[in-house]
Amino acid sequence: MTDTPLWKKMDWMEDMPCRLSPSDHCIYAREYVSRGGFEASETNDLITNYKIDVSCRGGPRWRHKKRAVNCFAKELVVLLDSDREFFVTAIPPSKKRGAEDYDPRFEMTFDLLTKALKNVHVITPVERKISCQAVHHRDQRPSIDEIYESLEWKDAPSGCYPYHFR
Repeated sequence: MTDTPLWKKMDWMEDMPCRLSPSDHCIYAREYVSRGGFEASETNDLITNYKIDVSCRGGPRWRHKKRAVNCFAKELVVLLDSDREFFVTAIPPSKKRGAEDYDPRFEMTFDLLTKALKNVHVITPVERKISCQAVHHRDQRPSIDEIYESLEWKDAPSGCYPYHFR
């Protein structure tokens, strides 16, 4: 697994907020220009479409969401295409799974990814236990305590390093 211009590997540091070992790989997708809107960059456009509200399902904007999902899945396939076994997870969206306005964009992406690569396993070590307002609809970011209180922490599956935040 290597960095691509759009996907970056986090460097390991002693004071990381979660316990990762130097051999763990944590990657993130692209860099979003905060408050820049879709016109700020190709990445902003893609992420804006990726986050199209579920109320648009079946409407003309939904095809843009599906295109963004496909783009992220294809990028992950290229990034993770190897003989190694991978566990992938995502930070939960702002809405609790099962809520009417829950956005399944990560499930949609990971479904395409696992169909393309059999060595990839999706895990969910953390879930949203209460829905909250999406950060992009707020005037200020939530505090670490507010974020932590809205999440439910689970153990990772056997063979996968469990995540415990300090």
